[in-house]
Amino acid sequence: MVFPRGDHSLLLGTQNLVVVRGDQATLQKALETLDQEKPKRLPAAVRAIHEAVRQPPAVPAFLTGHPEVTQLNIGNTTRCNMACSYCYQELPGREQGGKERALDMDLETAKAMVRAVLEPGKSTGSVVLVLIGGESLLQRKLLKELLIWARQQGDAVGVDVGCVLYTNGALMDRGVVTWANEHAVSLVVSLDGPPVMQDRYRVFLSGKGSSGIVLRNIKTLVDHSEQRLLRVRSVSTEKGQLLPLHKYLLDLGFNELYVQAKYAEEGYQGSNEVTDVEDLAAWYRELLLDGVVIGIHPFTAILERLHKRGAAVTSHHPCNAGVGALGVDANGDLYPCHHFYGETAHRLGNVRDGIPDLEDRRHLFAPVTHREPCASCWNQRLCGGECYHRALTMDRGYFGVVTESCDQKKAFSVAALDLFTAVREKRPEVIGQLLRKEYVRPTPNPKAYGVQDLAPYT
Repeated sequence: MVFPRGDHSLLLGTQNLVVVRGDQATLQKALETLDQEKPKRLPAAVRAIHEAVRQPPAVPAFLTGHPEVTQLNIGNTTRCNMACSYCYQELPGREQGGKERALDMDLETAKAMVRAVLEPGKSTGSVVLVLIGGESLLQRKLLKELLIWARQQGDAVGVDVGCVLYTNGALMDRGVVTWANEHAVSLVVSLDGPPVMQDRYRVFLSGKGSSGIVLRNIKTLVDHSEQRLLRVRSVSTEKGQLLPLHKYLLDLGFNELYVQAKYAEEGYQGSNEVTDVEDLAAWYRELLLDGVVIGIHPFTAILERLHKRGAAVTSHHPCNAGVGALGVDANGDLYPCHHFYGETAHRLGNVRDGIPDLEDRRHLFAPVTHREPCASCWNQRLCGGECYHRALTMDRGYFGVVTESCDQKKAFSVAALDLFTAVREKRPEVIGQLLRKEYVRPTPNPKAYGVQDLAPYT
């Protein structure tokens, strides 16, 4: 595929994920020779492009080997101190007519979960416990005890136990930040933007907006965290919001920014125009060229796929659900991922009975080459395909596609190709920093904590 980009073009080898930047005539000539085994009398530049793009794609080890589960997405509680209107936990299960509400995970269930993922002969050099909730910090005492015990068990079998904790931020006080520093817990905060945006959907059970408390706690995190990554997750709901929202999140002091579209049973509610994506990419490029190395989704994910040239799980699947990750709810029941908690038609068993073997998980994932229209799309392995739960929620089937989101995904891919080839030419060391997640810690802008909406960033 050749993509014109003004004064230059991009050539993407879709099967081996090779991208070449150059003038359109040279790239088009190279593209025309791809069906020839040994093209003759071609300029050296065209012949070099031909040889690069014709390289065979990588053979992913996870497709030929026997991957084990090394990540558990843990719903340690279904309780939450907020009532966010778009929370996936509130979406009814398709087959059951509604999600069954569990309670809190107890310590014995938590230990059984760790034993299952560390079972001799099944665990590799590392596993990651991803604590999601509900609001995971409602069980702070359990989490502290569990992590200490889990790492003792991991040390005994030579397995490193990592921990990521998602939180809505309302309980993320100085004590939590200190605990995360001392125990290498990576905190991920949910924030939809300044108060006007945050309080529209992310409210407490009383209906009161959450922005005041959450922003205060985010400042505590930014001021006192010793973690390399300051991570935030947001939901974008309006056109023209993408770039201003990212600028705002950076001003707060975050250096890993993840903004996704809102979706629910009534339909996909993504709102970003192609121009929004291009504006964000242009801003990100300037940051990187100025040495402000931060992570912005999905650009950094696309870069990783290009770097691994198809050898990553997410080059062939939307995520690692079923391949290397499973969801565990508060009762210890296993699901394809955390989005399926309580949807009993998709229950895989319980941690007390161990982790299902690969053959018992194969029905949970399908390569993008086996899903249409993905299999016919040039963007298939930069995208990875649709989220299984999102497709199911919107009545497209477990392996279906939410085609309404495809144009935006393609726009992100083309913008990412242009962005990273430009950065590679001018500051190649930045690409290495991004792949190693050596992000800078941006200096927070105190004024960001006082704005009410995105007007100052528009």
